Amino acid sequence: MKHQSWIKWLLGVAAIAAIAMTAGLSQKASAASLSDGTYTLPVKLLKKGSTSTSMANMYFVQTGKAVVSGSNATVTVTTNGANYIKKMTANGAGVTESNQSGNNADLSFYVNGQATLVPVGFALQIGPMSMNQTAQFKLDWADAKLISPAPASATGNATTTQVGTATTQPTPVPVATPEPTAVSTTTVAKQPTQKVTTKKVTKKATKKAPKIVWRYRVIQGSSNKTSEANRFYTHTPSVKKSGKYYRVALKIAYKKSLKMGPKGVIPLTMNGKKIKKSAIKYGATKNYYTVVYYYHIKSLNTLKKLNKGTIHVKVPTVGISQAFKIRFKFSKTAHKAASATSLAHPTIVATTGSQAAGRVA
Repeated sequence: MKHQSWIKWLLGVAAIAAIAMTAGLSQKASAASLSDGTYTLPVKLLKKGSTSTSMANMYFVQTGKAVVSGSNATVTVTTNGANYIKKMTANGAGVTESNQSGNNADLSFYVNGQATLVPVGFALQIGPMSMNQTAQFKLDWADAKLISPAPASATGNATTTQVGTATTQPTPVPVATPEPTAVSTTTVAKQPTQKVTTKKVTKKATKKAPKIVWRYRVIQGSSNKTSEANRFYTHTPSVKKSGKYYRVALKIAYKKSLKMGPKGVIPLTMNGKKIKKSAIKYGATKNYYTVVYYYHIKSLNTLKKLNKGTIHVKVPTVGISQAFKIRFKFSKTAHKAASATSLAHPTIVATTGSQAAGRVA
């Protein structure tokens, strides 16, 4: 019996020790137990309501910074996908963006109670596609490392020095007596006068046909609202006569930093007809990928109507590959060329003083 009691006592002690150790670990992992200061800590973006890693986690540096004050903290995470994020919220409040450089930016948000999971929302713009996504940041306070403690508040005795005001009497300034000025007499030679005559030069008026400039706007496939794809088009088409038809060329340009690749946008159809591969030209500049493609219309009246199109958008980094329906709303302006008219050109004829005498000005 004594042996069994001894075993029970040992088990009880072990249980108490385990509980104490667990409590100590919990206290260590609690951010509220951290003293005021600046820390680094591991961060990870998880799917909302899940322990699975979010696909967007790749766009965030896995080490964040936290400035702890009392039981709360301001957490800063760094993203390399700032070009995709139009808006972000944390705990329902907007975040503060700073140190933006290209695709990189710091995003700061307030954490009440220094919670471990922080719900976040994103308004994303990926190519011509916009979307809203929700997720949650996991903050690993247990592995937080102190960078610098909060500065100790210090109070000093301010010394006030009274500065006296000296009264200065004005110093008299001697008045200089002006010297007499010599006046010289100069004989001005009489200059020959000039007569201005007007000679009329007549040019034959010519008429030129006004130049037509086309413009367009990209609207959504099912409404008259401007499509997100509108900002990737240059809005000025090339409209040229091509045999019995007119050839309409459109141009797309998007930043390389979007990581969509040289064929991130592929034109598929225009007005129900498939666009031939030979009618598509892919290119690139230093900072942009470009796509130029054309289609044919029988009459310019076709541009008075909405032209329907389909494009395929691919963003490999986020696993997006989807076709979108868009429409083009064209407009035109006529620029009239100036016609030649009769112009009067003044002609200057020099005459001497004697020649000018007796003439009426």
